[in-house]
Amino acid sequence: MGVRFNVAVGEPVAGILDEAHERSADLIVVGKPGKKGLREYFVGTTAERVARHSDRPVFIVKRRPNDAYRRVLAAVDFSEVASRALKAAYEIAPRAEFLAVHAWQVPAV
Repeated sequence: MGVRFNVAVGEPVAGILDEAHERSADLIVVGKPGKKGLREYFVGTTAERVARHSDRPVFIVKRRPNDAYRRVLAAVDFSEVASRALKAAYEIAPRAEFLAVHAWQVPAV
């Protein structure tokens, strides 16, 4: 297994999502979002928009791990997408302890 590189010209989010679809990617990995300008505050960074519009799991990497992943917290909403993300996380860290968290805000009465 190796790394292949492809350069897509055009709008980054569409290019990433199109490539993921064309290659039947099981997981999209993107780097930490970095807000550089006013536009990113309103429409989101490339990483945020990829995560928002993707039909497959997106792994956003903030920094290198110090060691193998030992504890993983997975935010879940009991949807099919959350289930796929949890499965992808398990593939990345099969020996880790997993904690699934479902958080929601109770509407004010």
